[in-house]
Amino acid sequence: MYNTVHDTLTSGLLLVLGALCGCRATTKPAPNADSATQATHDIDRSSMDTSVAAGDDFFRYANGTWLKTAAIPPDRGSYGIWYVLFDRSQQRTKALLEEAAAGKGTAGPDDRKAGDYFASYLDDATIEKRGLAPLRPTLDMIDAIADRRMLARWIGQSLRADVDPLNATNFYTDHVFGVWIAQDLNDPSRHTPYLLQGGSGSPTATITWSQVTRWSVSAPPTRRTSSAC
Repeated sequence: MYNTVHDTLTSGLLLVLGALCGCRATTKPAPNADSATQATHDIDRSSMDTSVAAGDDFFRYANGTWLKTAAIPPDRGSYGIWYVLFDRSQQRTKALLEEAAAGKGTAGPDDRKAGDYFASYLDDATIEKRGLAPLRPTLDMIDAIADRRMLARWIGQSLRADVDPLNATNFYTDHVFGVWIAQDLNDPSRHTPYLLQGGSGSPTATITWSQVTRWSVSAPPTRRTSSAC
């Protein structure tokens, strides 16, 4: 637990120090009309422990109070400034979508599209009423798969370069596979495509594992009417 908090705080401290170094300028920017309402950007001094000499233990000096008072939320295994920023970003995005859905956003077409999409996503009544009808074309395509060649063609048509496990730590794709193209880990003189498995659409792990167990003791089905993607 200490290592997790230590790594999180160290990363946050480096970011703050880097930002402070990058923000130095020879001249001050001209104030604008909104300067009175803009937030003040600074180091979180309330998290520091100035009773510790910076030269003796800079980490404790910069983060000592936070270490003593911060509590990791019960639903998380670690916590730090990155989680705070992520949660705040999620809340602000939600507020923007709610405003767009209520017609309180700007009059631009993009806001209208985002608002309509958000409202339709939350319209449980219409979703339940339509059932699987919107998915029927996709399910029919899957049901038409009769051999490995057709399966390979269908998977290839759905591939997207939407994962990046190394640089962006993005492992998620809503397709069967996601492709990531980068330097070959064994031969940096060439680039290689890597396939990452998509997540399962099963609602519980029990269903997934029961299917895996059943398929492992018998021949796999030659035709599938649903897809775990």
